Amino acid sequence: MGMATVGRAASAALVVSLWACSAEDTSRRSGAGTGGVGGVAGTAGTGGGAGISGVGGGGAGGVAGTAAMGGTGGDDGIDNECGGQTYVAEAKGKLDILMVYDDSGSTVFLPPFSWEPAKIATKAFVNAPSSAGIGVGMKFFGSDCDPNFYATPDVPIADLPAQAAVVAAALDARLPAADTMTEPALKGGYMHQKQWLMTHPDSKAIVLLVTDGEPDTECGGVAIGDGSAAAAEAFNGTPSIPTYVLGLGNLNNINAIAAAGGTGQAIAVDPNANNGQGIVDAFNTIRTSAQPLPCEFQIPPGGENTPAEVNLAYTPVGATMHEFVANVVDAAGCAGNQNRGWHYDNPSAPKTILTCPDTCTQLTSGGMVQVALGCPTVLVD
Repeated sequence: MGMATVGRAASAALVVSLWACSAEDTSRRSGAGTGGVGGVAGTAGTGGGAGISGVGGGGAGGVAGTAAMGGTGGDDGIDNECGGQTYVAEAKGKLDILMVYDDSGSTVFLPPFSWEPAKIATKAFVNAPSSAGIGVGMKFFGSDCDPNFYATPDVPIADLPAQAAVVAAALDARLPAADTMTEPALKGGYMHQKQWLMTHPDSKAIVLLVTDGEPDTECGGVAIGDGSAAAAEAFNGTPSIPTYVLGLGNLNNINAIAAAGGTGQAIAVDPNANNGQGIVDAFNTIRTSAQPLPCEFQIPPGGENTPAEVNLAYTPVGATMHEFVANVVDAAGCAGNQNRGWHYDNPSAPKTILTCPDTCTQLTSGGMVQVALGCPTVLVD
């Protein structure tokens, strides 16, 4: 990946900024600056050194953050001609889960008799200290064929740990007797999560399907699908809603829903093994996989309209040079580039920059991440 000098040091924490650059600048770097327009970060700094563009002398203070980041030299910087408009980038926010939860009669009356172990494991998951801070809501299966019926949760999303008691009470009050209306239940769940994001735009909203059996294939005499088409539509739409699947038994048929929902494959567990610990472990795996990291970045309007003109640069802690992180097109490209690089959540309608696993690990160690709009994207060789 390309390298260029930056005349300032990075802080110990990960700091993210955005700047706009001109479409005419294809070199992605420019000549030496003579000072700075201000520190990138700081609550009310009085100094500041080199700014992003290196075009002025002596800054008046930082934009946001916890420590001023001005250096003393010029900035041989990123796109001197790109302009000085600077924004604080927003990393993808907290995780909000809507569980679409199977309470069909089979969970009680048919092997593997999953209702009680699943109930105990769900309570353990929402009460775990590691789950604190995420939002959880629930919609139980029903026998209704209308997706709109499932768009209103039985347990509205709220944050753990306070929400744990509400979830537990809802599970204790439930008498499983419904059909396995997976497709309409999922469609209603996606409707809710898209509406949720309208009022919680910084959240990462997902649907978690918890089920013990194959979906019903008809509803009121009308054929319905297994939910995979709905999952694909939700994942590929705007906003993108991923679907995670926890199978209470060896349910190969539900892999199609997880794959279409952008999460690879379902996690299938024996609900009765090890006193239900397998279900708790599956919940934790899903939470870890879905939890937003400080290496998932929202891109502002403008960048999303020109996805071929977005760049990601990283300055490690203590370094004075940034490095461009190459775009690898999609998640599969991470493996082909030694798990380094970045890609969009949805290349056809991008909203979020996602970094590959090894790049994510590097970013979480601290430093500064910058996102430039308007210059041709640096691609992997």
